[in-house]
Formats: sequence, structure tokens, C-alpha cells
Amino acid sequence: MGIPASHIQDVVAAYLCRHPEEQELLRPLLVRIDAGHDLTRRTEFGGHVTTSGVVVNDADEVLLVHHRASGRRIQPGGHCEPSDSTLSDAVRREIAEETGVTELEPCCGGDPIQIDVHTIEARPAKGEPAHRHFDIRFLFRTRGTVEVTLQAEEVAGAEWCGPSQLGDPVLRARVLTALGRPQPDRPTDDDPYGTLVV
Repeated sequence: MGIPASHIQDVVAAYLCRHPEEQELLRPLLVRIDAGHDLTRRTEFGGHVTTSGVVVNDADEVLLVHHRASGRRIQPGGHCEPSDSTLSDAVRREIAEETGVTELEPCCGGDPIQIDVHTIEARPAKGEPAHRHFDIRFLFRTRGTVEVTLQAEEVAGAEWCGPSQLGDPVLRARVLTALGRPQPDRPTDDDPYGTLVV
């Protein structure tokens, strides 16, 4: 089955209505959609869609995972699968696989909080040339006690930490805004939260 191209096109179009200043950034994605490429296939090395999710707990901390492949601390996420019918399905599945967290309330009306374009370095051992990811990012809220169960093959660890520790500055600013920060009397990068390693 998989995610229809029309669904991706609709999500991107709605996102650009909210963020028209990103039209040029997302032009390569729009061109690939218009050309009929299957952007859910990870072997589409001209660029393909991935999804990731920022999960926020009751203390307004975000869940970051230590991603084995990249060696970075990032929000959970990954590639689309044929079993996914929407981008929301894909990101929920990835969060559940990597962290075991399934009770998620969508924020921002369920719309993406950011669409990021970044380059993945070539991995000759896997037969993968350098290529682009169009990472469609969502924001979720989780309530109460949250048990994290790691997917050991892909994730080396996880931690709840302050939202200012999100690596992408645009994502960080939008999450802080969604959480009602910064407060008028605090600097933008103020982070009153500690870090809890899971």
C-alpha cells in the first residue's frame, strides 16, 4: 500500500501555506513530487522522505535518542515503510519501534512542525551514495509515567532533556514557541530543565 504521493503533496502544500518563506528550501522536494518519484523508497537516492517526532513529557522535556548509524543525539524517526498509509502513521511507528512510546497526543493540529532538508553522507558498505532526506517532523505530547524501551539495533540510549538541546535551531525555536517559551523575561535559549538518561 504505502503512503500516496498525493498525501505527501497535500501535507507539504499545507505546510508551505503556514511557512511560505521556506518555498525555496523545499523546491527540490516539490520538483521530485511533481516528477512522480516514489519519495517513500529509501533507494530513491535523488532524495526521499523520512519522518521524525519530538516527544514532550509532562515536564516539557523532549525525548532524544542516541542514533547508532549517525552517532548523533536526535529525535526518534526514520524511513517510511510499505505498511504506512500516512506520514503520521510512519512517525508514530518509528517512535514506537525506537523507544516503545505509543501513547502520543499530536500537537499543532497534527501538522508538521518543520520540514528539514539535509544531506546523508555516502555509505559505500551499504551501497548508498550521498543523498538528501526530506525529514517531515511532528510534535507530540505524552502524559504521565512514560516507560522507554530501546530498539538496541538502532538506538544506543535515550534521554529526556530540555527542549533547548534539540540540535536543529529552527526545530528548537518552534518547539520552544509551541511550549510557550521563551517567557518574556527569559532569553530564547533559557532551559530550566535537567537531563535524565534512560
